[in-house]
Amino acid sequence: PQGDRIASGSNDKTLRLWDLAGNMVGAPFEGHRGWVGSVAFSPQGDRIASGSNDKTLRLWDLAGNMVGAPFEGHRSWVRSVAFSPQGDCIVSGSNDNTLRLWDLVGNMVGTPFEGHCRSVNSVAFSPQGDRIVSGSEDNTLRLWDLVGNMVGTPFEGHSSSVNSVAFSPQGDRIVSSSNDNTLRLWDLAGNMIGVPFEGHSRAVNSVAFSPQGDRIVSGSEDNTLRLWDLVGNMVGTPFEGHGSWVNSVAFSPQGDLIVSGSEDKTLRLWDLAGNAVGLPFEGHSGWVSSVAFSPQGDRIASGSSDKTLRLWDLAGNAVGLPFEGHSDWIRSVAFSPQGDRIVSGSFDHTLRLWDLAGNAVGLPFEGHSSWVKSVAFSLQGGCLISCSDDHTLRLWRVGTWEDELRYCCNTLMHHVALTLPQTEVAANACEVCQQVWTRPQSAAFAVAQGSALARRGEVGKAIAKYNQAKALDPELTLDAVARANELAESYLEFGLI
Repeated sequence: PQGDRIASGSNDKTLRLWDLAGNMVGAPFEGHRGWVGSVAFSPQGDRIASGSNDKTLRLWDLAGNMVGAPFEGHRSWVRSVAFSPQGDCIVSGSNDNTLRLWDLVGNMVGTPFEGHCRSVNSVAFSPQGDRIVSGSEDNTLRLWDLVGNMVGTPFEGHSSSVNSVAFSPQGDRIVSSSNDNTLRLWDLAGNMIGVPFEGHSRAVNSVAFSPQGDRIVSGSEDNTLRLWDLVGNMVGTPFEGHGSWVNSVAFSPQGDLIVSGSEDKTLRLWDLAGNAVGLPFEGHSGWVSSVAFSPQGDRIASGSSDKTLRLWDLAGNAVGLPFEGHSDWIRSVAFSPQGDRIVSGSFDHTLRLWDLAGNAVGLPFEGHSSWVKSVAFSLQGGCLISCSDDHTLRLWRVGTWEDELRYCCNTLMHHVALTLPQTEVAANACEVCQQVWTRPQSAAFAVAQGSALARRGEVGKAIAKYNQAKALDPELTLDAVARANELAESYLEFGLI
């Protein structure tokens, strides 16, 4: 949750913990007797849950030590695990067609969540943490309370496997997508709102709400985009014009425009009524694999199988010359948060960083042994993340030595060695980090210290740290007394302090 660690599960039967430089933290987490298909961090970031085809869940601390005994009860492999928002429960979905809820010491809370008659593909907690939704290959969704009681009846309507489920940001709606080529919107009583979102002629694999939460957009291999309102009505007509598959779609930051890239070698810009804005963006000699809006919303970047990137204004005019340098087709492009850099990932196994004039910034980022599938900037823009067909993720950093030091301090901000220093070296590290952190970052560290103290039962000291954080950052909204007592009581309840 702090963003400084990545957990992975593998068919080699282990979990591994990584820092953001791609270094493995500690040894592999060994214990499962089958491959690990799902991992999840606790909201506090100090525990990891794993689910395996050995039919068990396991709980781990960040040093790779198993916390308690395996969570046993499922009769088939565990496909999905998730923590409750409060971090006091874990839900699991299994090929035995059940969900089960567990406390943090491995006791099953209530009985198995039984009802599905085929595999459970997707589970999610409501934003409030009091409900769980599941989607299954039995073509249904089901809503559950935290003691395993099904709330209402199954959500029936899909005629094929439910691939993805998600709560609305407000938690009062659920959207689902299915192999039956439809999307469906539901209230929490299982009533379908409006009619199925019908129109696509091929399967819909994932769903998401628009940034404002009032629209859903989908792009398909049926060569169309479609925009939907929240009562199941298609907004306008299908976005038709592409002559081949739609590979990539993106909303503008303001949410009033959509850009699409297609195998027909063009980009197209659309308003939310489905009208093409201007003419197709022509220039690529290969299919367009990726499109992205700049954060300011006035530029669009595209990557293509013709091995180039192109930058466009919103009228479809190419800005400058093609960005040349990659020796194979470009799979992914992304803008930096500041909008002054573009990163690209390619089949030539490299990433490249560019300024907006098309000049390469520094050397290619080399290290992947196969093609780069996706690239993205960190929120602050100081790091790049990439994933590759070589089965790895890699994190890359760009900046001064001060940036590197600040990055290291941010990485350690929630580490117990820094939050509760026990040695002179650790205390000195705290002092150094305090010198490079901004006031809001120092406030975040004080919150981390307070949480660490609360988890040890030192409520008074925790409250003092929380109040220190509020003094450092006046915009910080935090009830120091309530936060400290809630954490301490949660850990005491489960015998962790």
